[in-house]
Amino acid sequence: MTADVAGSDAIQLLAWHSEVHVPVPAEFHARMTVVVFDSMALVRIRHSPAEVHRTSDLVESLLVGSTLYFVLAGSLTVRQGGRSMEVAAGSAVVLSGHQPFSLECAHPVDLLIVVLRRRALDGRGVPESETDTRVLPGSSYSSAVTSFLAALLTDPPRPASTEGLTAQQAVLQLITGVLSASPDRDEVAPGRSRSESWYAQAVNFIASNHSDPELSTADVAAAAGVSSRHLQRVLAGVGTSVAAELRRSRTRWAVAMLTQAGSERRSIDEIAVLAGFGSAARMRRAFLVEYGVTPARYRADPPEELRAGISR
Repeated sequence: MTADVAGSDAIQLLAWHSEVHVPVPAEFHARMTVVVFDSMALVRIRHSPAEVHRTSDLVESLLVGSTLYFVLAGSLTVRQGGRSMEVAAGSAVVLSGHQPFSLECAHPVDLLIVVLRRRALDGRGVPESETDTRVLPGSSYSSAVTSFLAALLTDPPRPASTEGLTAQQAVLQLITGVLSASPDRDEVAPGRSRSESWYAQAVNFIASNHSDPELSTADVAAAAGVSSRHLQRVLAGVGTSVAAELRRSRTRWAVAMLTQAGSERRSIDEIAVLAGFGSAARMRRAFLVEYGVTPARYRADPPEELRAGISR
């Protein structure tokens, strides 16, 4: 969605995410592009001076884990949990989705915003990110992430398409890097348990290699640097397994291919092979476990709740 609005219409447009307070509502102006994926929303917004509040009611109604603000132009004063932080152009701030916050923009701002669904970063090695409130200093890496997000929002992909799914996974990986590489995170990283690190490596390897129908527990364990038996214990400790993670990753890709424009040109058998299942029968069993419907039924009538993104 792209919008260029002013006055009460602009304030209402942001109501799903935040309350906007300005002395003269008619003078408020916002230009915004929003793309909502299943585990996050990406926003590019330029707006006039305002105070923006995530209230307690919004905290309760939004399924948000963290919100990251990348400041392209202007500056912010951010307040959350008793802390007040100044965020200048070229820097970013991560805010917890579990408590209210406010942003004061004394001048016009240009922002890139990543709104993450709760638990979106599970298994990626940043377990406490949802309770973080901190400024992320500028760096060459964060500048590259900012450029990627800006380019993506210039011509965003359809969220349910293969390109959209690829973009979502890329953004999650990049945000993980932003949160892991900052100086504050480096102080915490040594205290991360080895099990969390092995789990993150295993899940990321599976997500990158799901299309290989011969991918085995031994392959994943080797990538994580542990034995197969130890990896099985690590994954069992968080209620999952290599088979379960493979099934989830492959079904997500199959869903993207089943629902993208022109998907009828691809047979169920072809999609099963491309997603890494190897056969339509294996994909059918996986869909019944994950979604309770067959791939053919999903294609004909995609369950609405499975395609919903972050919402009120």
